[in-house]
Amino acid sequence: MDVSYSSWASRDLRSAARYYLDQSPAIADAFLSEIDKVVELISMAPQVGAMVGNNKRRVIVQRFPFTLI
Repeated sequence: MDVSYSSWASRDLRSAARYYLDQSPAIADAFLSEIDKVVELISMAPQVGAMVGNNKRRVIVQRFPFTLI
């Protein structure tokens, strides 16, 4: 399954990554690694996560206050 990001989501993700990079490069790497894990999970199992709105699901990123929809 192909995964795409809206322009808003891309900006939000870049902003969060910059924030974590300002804290520590290791934390930024961990954040992006967790994002990659969630994206892979969603692409392999699109039914994962809680339903939100019409035909959308929300998946919480482990260890970070971030969700993907």
